Amino acid sequence: MKKFVEKGTVLLLKACYKDNDDEELGAFYSMDVLLRFFARMIMSDHKGEAPDKIAEIVALRTAELCGEGENDECVDGRTRYWISEIAVTVEEDVPDCDEKGKKKGKAK
Repeated sequence: MKKFVEKGTVLLLKACYKDNDDEELGAFYSMDVLLRFFARMIMSDHKGEAPDKIAEIVALRTAELCGEGENDECVDGRTRYWISEIAVTVEEDVPDCDEKGKKKGKAK
């Protein structure tokens, strides 16, 4: 018999540019990986600026995204970013109730 079992959560990085629909930028199993991806996105949006200025922007946006900003989101230019979580479930084999009572071996 199969049963759905909750295995944890996945973090989704979402964005909305101007007033368009929400977009999922990626799904991540850890906050570290999500933040590295987010930092690279912010860096690429600020090419041509001084490295120290980019570092400051990335640090500020990351802090805002992690809960230091309004409503646990941040805005960079015209793009709004936020994180949401979804529960992950998997299907696993579970012994049937009838199978638990049966013993292996030959019947006498």
